[in-house]
Amino acid sequence: MKIAHFASLSSLVLLLVAGVQAAALYQGWQQFNRAEQAQRQQERLQRQLSGSLQGALRDYLGSGDPLLLAQAQGVRQQALALLSRLEDPQTQPLNARLEQMKTRIDGDYLAAGKLSGNSQWLLQNAENELTTQAKALLRYGQQGAAAGRDPALAEQYRQGAADILTALPSLAHQRQNYMEQASAKRLEGLQFELAALQKQADSLAALPSLELFEEAPADEFTLGEPIRKELGDQPKAELTSLLKRYPQELENSRKALQQQQAARQMVQQDITQLLQAGEQLGEQLAAARQTMNRELATVLGVLALCLVVVALLFALVQRRWLVRPLLQLRAAFLQLDATGQAQLLTPGRERN
Repeated sequence: MKIAHFASLSSLVLLLVAGVQAAALYQGWQQFNRAEQAQRQQERLQRQLSGSLQGALRDYLGSGDPLLLAQAQGVRQQALALLSRLEDPQTQPLNARLEQMKTRIDGDYLAAGKLSGNSQWLLQNAENELTTQAKALLRYGQQGAAAGRDPALAEQYRQGAADILTALPSLAHQRQNYMEQASAKRLEGLQFELAALQKQADSLAALPSLELFEEAPADEFTLGEPIRKELGDQPKAELTSLLKRYPQELENSRKALQQQQAARQMVQQDITQLLQAGEQLGEQLAAARQTMNRELATVLGVLALCLVVVALLFALVQRRWLVRPLLQLRAAFLQLDATGQAQLLTPGRERN
């Protein structure tokens, strides 16, 4: 091999190794950028699921506002758009759950929102109405005493109405405890309060009338004697009716509360599954990034090793074909100069 050919070949091989190493570095940098971008998109997606989507659904179940449900649908669509940019088959589980959530939002979540609001509103309204009717009977007894009716009877009305007013706060407290955590013991306490109130209402209903009538309307066109209502009849009837309806309203309110809790648990379970799928996607992307880094490090290490091997081979070839003959030639010239005798060199291939 000629020296010129050897120099050209060595330069070509070094350039080839350097080019391959540069291409590997460029490809690795591109993959690193794509992995970083995918990681950022996954983190943004996770924030949307745990923050915007979960918050909108929770607020919707609390208020029943359809605008909040539409907002949750919009966040879901944004999450799908982010997911499509990843272009990774590992996104399929999360994508499937987001597609499934569309059906849940249009169906189960929409129905659950209709149960929103204060589940104890009916009971609170009934208790307020009981208070109003008891106060009416209290005034009825006071008016009877002021009008000179039977004092003992008027006192019975006042005392019975006062006892009901005193017992109503305890009923409200028992109801609140039972609605927060239903148990046989709390239900027993609530039923005991209701039975006591029912007994007092029955006692008031059994009392004779004080013969107090509402004033006749001033209507000169009315023919005959106007019909006037007795002031105590309606409060007594309303009080008894409300207490009879209270247990059924309690049961209905309890069922509504259970449905609300079940709906919240359903939404929370769906959100938890979404977040778990998002976390799994993040772990898979991180694992793929680590694998890519290891592969890139392996490729660069192999190329560096190839460069070292090529350099060693060239060094050996240069020493065998260039350095050793030159040393022999130098020794021959030194001998010729010192002794005047020429040394016969070993014949070899042409190197020039």
